[in-house]
Amino acid sequence: MLLGLTALVFSLSPEAVAVAPALPARARSGFDVSSQIKAQLQVRNMMDEVQPAESPQIEAEPFSFYSNLAVSAALINRALNPEYWVDEGVHFDPDFNSRLVQNITEPFLRERGIKEVLSVGVSDYAGSDARRMQNINATIAKFDGYIIKQGEKFSFNDLLGSVSEEEGFTYARVLLNSANAWGLGGGVCQVSTNVFRAALNAGLTIDERRAHSVKFEKYEPAGLDATIYLGEIDLQFTNNTPGDILIKFAMRDEKLITVFYGTKDTRQVSLEKTKHWEGYDGRLATHWERKVQYAGHSEGETYVSNYRPLVTEEDTEAVASAE
Repeated sequence: MLLGLTALVFSLSPEAVAVAPALPARARSGFDVSSQIKAQLQVRNMMDEVQPAESPQIEAEPFSFYSNLAVSAALINRALNPEYWVDEGVHFDPDFNSRLVQNITEPFLRERGIKEVLSVGVSDYAGSDARRMQNINATIAKFDGYIIKQGEKFSFNDLLGSVSEEEGFTYARVLLNSANAWGLGGGVCQVSTNVFRAALNAGLTIDERRAHSVKFEKYEPAGLDATIYLGEIDLQFTNNTPGDILIKFAMRDEKLITVFYGTKDTRQVSLEKTKHWEGYDGRLATHWERKVQYAGHSEGETYVSNYRPLVTEEDTEAVASAE
């Protein structure tokens, strides 16, 4: 089974590679993800041999997607404040989670139990090229504002549905057989990693998650990433909170921010890295232990991640024939 950063098996000739401009911004108030991505794309260099292609508008479903709510600037500032980060990087301590404040006033959301911040997930996409940023943008367009019903098992792949050029995706760098390659949708896993971190910090039941085959610097700290591969590898978790959960995104300072809004209960979440092993050849193993403390009991899980060395170009042919 192949692990990678892309969502599809692909074949690609050099002349078929194309990159599209950022998707048009959807109308919304406040902080606009699409405009932020567009601004960043304008300062990135495009490859000379690549011809821009048209990118369609991705329409939001009226019930599942809620575009009238924007992540508050105060919440973004707090989410990016390193004073509240655990030393390893992106997880927030339980006390900090309880101070991630943005009250929701819309009746439609409050009647579904969506009234306050549950958790935040953050990752750093610094150094991503225009192709990868376009794929992140196209993925966010499918997930931003999605409502996970109370008791529902969420499947990242089900919501993603497909990765195609018609939906605004393009070819970018991916991992294939533990080697760098070109694939349609490279960068989708920046979003799946962020969603996983928000679900982890919210204390949700994680039903399925797998780390990438190779450690990737954009998903530091190692062991808190989540790869997806349509038809084979998924990210799944269950909304076991008292209400529905709304997923929203924001971007600033080359960091992706995922916010879960819903209804808090008594649970307190803590996360600790209990194992970190590095081999001389680039192999890496990590164990992260999450504890969810409720009023009368606690639950614990360990998330194991094993990474292989990145295959160099001269080794790619041998690996591809062996796997």
